[in-house]
Amino acid sequence: MLGEAGAFHDRKLQLFCLDANALKLKSQIEAILDTVSRPGMDKVKAFLAKSGYYMIGCVNHHVGRHGLAVHCLDVYQRMGKETDGAKIVAFFHDLGKTIQKFSIDHGKISVQVLEKLGFQLEENEKTAIANHHCCSMDLLTSPLRRSLTLADMMSARAWHKKKD
Repeated sequence: MLGEAGAFHDRKLQLFCLDANALKLKSQIEAILDTVSRPGMDKVKAFLAKSGYYMIGCVNHHVGRHGLAVHCLDVYQRMGKETDGAKIVAFFHDLGKTIQKFSIDHGKISVQVLEKLGFQLEENEKTAIANHHCCSMDLLTSPLRRSLTLADMMSARAWHKKKD
C-alpha cells in the first residue's frame, strides 16, 4: 500500500540487478511504452526498473524469475491492440504486485502507484486496471476492461496448460 506521503511502506523499493533475460524484456517493453506519450511515463519506467517488475514472478501463474514481465507482455500480445490504452493497461495492470505480491487488491494498488508517480490515467484505464479480476456489469460495457480481463485470464490459463 502507499503511505500518506507517497512512500511505499509494505515493501521498500530495492534495486534489482537485471540479468540478461530481464534486460531483454525491459528493452522489448520499453520499446512499446516509448510509443505512448503520457505525462509521468519516464517516472513509471524508472519505477519498473527499480521495483523488481522485470525479475519477480506472479503468484498463481507465471511464477518464477521474470514471470510478471513475461505475463504482462503476453497480455499485451493477446489484447491485439496497438492503442495507448491497451499498452497502458496490459503493462501496468499488475504493477501492484511489486508492492504487495499476494494482495487481492493489486489492481487498485497499481492505480495508486501510477497516480503517486504522476502518471495520468484516463478513467477507463483506471477502471480496467483496478477491476481486472472483478466480474461486474461494466465488463460488458467497457471494451478496454473486457479486453484486459480476457487477455489476463487467457495468459494465466495458457501458462497453466503449458505447465501440465
